[in-house]
Amino acid sequence: MCVLCPAHHRHVRTITSQLVGPFPNFQPPMILHVHLICGMWAPEVDWERGHDRLVNVHEAYARGQRTKCSVCSSIGATIKCQVLTCTKNFHFACLATGG
Repeated sequence: MCVLCPAHHRHVRTITSQLVGPFPNFQPPMILHVHLICGMWAPEVDWERGHDRLVNVHEAYARGQRTKCSVCSSIGATIKCQVLTCTKNFHFACLATGG
């Protein structure tokens, strides 16, 4: 399940993007999986071309744990609104209904 999706979406297949991972971390011990599209929309996450993998997934996850989604009100929102004066944040799965 994708750790960047809202909790109520994690057990339902609402995003057709490929699930990628595992992304292991040792402090604290944790293994994460994300949808490719969810990872690519998180600003910290990059595609490491030489190794064909996403990097900084744990950083995006950690920041999301401090950010509420403006649509579903659950934590884990990693995408900030692109309007400079707007303070809304979203999960990728919630973007379409975010206004």
